[in-house]
Amino acid sequence: MEEQKPHSNDSNHYWNKLFNRVERALGWFFFVTGALILVAFYLYQLIIALFKDTELNIFVKFGIFLVVIGFVILIFSVIREKVTIAGKDKYRRVKQ
Repeated sequence: MEEQKPHSNDSNHYWNKLFNRVERALGWFFFVTGALILVAFYLYQLIIALFKDTELNIFVKFGIFLVVIGFVILIFSVIREKVTIAGKDKYRRVKQ
């Protein structure tokens, strides 16, 4: 069986309604905000636990700290790049 593609008019009609756009934006906002809060909390807990552990070498602690900080910076960099490029994409309104 072939999968039916939704008509472009149905999609346009859905996204033309303000409530649908606000609903999606609020959902993403709450999801991302909650995820950032959780990640920040557990990163903080990890850093505190690493520096409280007296048996772990200071170089290992510092290395783990740098890896975590580098990973966070890279993630934010990729997200920022995607958002910036998406806003300037001249083909974003072209339908396939």
